[in-house]
Amino acid sequence: MYHRYLSAPDWDGEQTRKEWSQLLFAHPADVSLWRRYLAFQQHGSGFGLTGLLSAFARCLDRMRQFQAGLMRPHRPPPRLEQFMLEVLSHLCRILRQAGFMERAIAIYQALLELNLFSPPQDGSALASTLAAMEPFWDARLARLGEPGARGWPAELAARQERAPDESAEPVDELEERLLAERRPRPEVWRLVECRREELHWLPWDRPGREDDCEDTDRIVLFEDVKRFLFYLSPELLGRAVEDFVAFLSGEDSEDTSPGDDTLALLALDGGALGASFSVPAVGSRMDSSECVE
Repeated sequence: MYHRYLSAPDWDGEQTRKEWSQLLFAHPADVSLWRRYLAFQQHGSGFGLTGLLSAFARCLDRMRQFQAGLMRPHRPPPRLEQFMLEVLSHLCRILRQAGFMERAIAIYQALLELNLFSPPQDGSALASTLAAMEPFWDARLARLGEPGARGWPAELAARQERAPDESAEPVDELEERLLAERRPRPEVWRLVECRREELHWLPWDRPGREDDCEDTDRIVLFEDVKRFLFYLSPELLGRAVEDFVAFLSGEDSEDTSPGDDTLALLALDGGALGASFSVPAVGSRMDSSECVE
C-alpha cells in the first residue's frame, strides 16, 4: 500500500490524507514511515505551514502516547526519545527558514523549561505539568536563556514580572535620528533592520501590550508550543541544550542517530519521495546558514 501511494501522484488531497491515516494507524511505531510522512507533508503539492505544523504535532503526539504506555499492544520504536528530539529539531529549523524564528526559540525554551525544572514525573503526567506551566508562560516571566531566569516553578512562585530591556535605543527613534543626520536611505534601512533584528529575535515579552507589537508573529502563546513538548531522559537533556545552542548559531542539527534518514528525507524534493520505496542515506541537509533570519 505504501509503495502504491508513493506511485500515485494523481490522487486528490482527500484520498491522500485517508491513505496516510490508514498507514499511520496500522503502523504507528514505524519511524521510517513517520519520516516519509513528514517529508511528504513538507514537499507535497499541498504544502502549507499550518498543515505542516499539524503533521509534526501529530507525529509527536503519537510518540508521547508510546512514552506514556498508551499504545499497547504496539511496541514503542527504538530510540524513541531521540527520534522525538530529532523531529523537534527539524521542525524548529523549518520555522526558522519560514521566518518564524521567535516561535522556534519559544519551542526550545518551553521544552527545556519543562525538562530541566519540572518535578520528576512519568509520561502520563505530562498534561498536568503543562497545565501548571501555562500561567508561567502567559505571565511572560523570565524563561530559560533570559536574564534572571530561575526555572518556571521558581518564577511562578515569585511571580515577578519580567521588565523589558529598555536600554537600547528604540527602532523608531533610531530611524528618526539617522534621517535627521541625512544619512543615505540605503544605509538608514540597513542600520534600522540590523537594530530590529538585534532587539526583536525573542518572543514578545510585554503581556497586555500586544497592540504595541508591530509583528504579531512575535507573540507566541502557550497553545502554539505545548503540542510539541515532551519529556526527555537525563541522558538526552545535554543533547537538547547543545542543539538549541547550535540552532541559535545558525547551524544544522547534529542530533542524528545511526541509520537516521530524517535530514535526507526532509531535503528531498517532492518527486524524489515517490521515486523509490528505499530509504536514502544521510547526505544533504534540510537547512543552511544562508537561510537564517
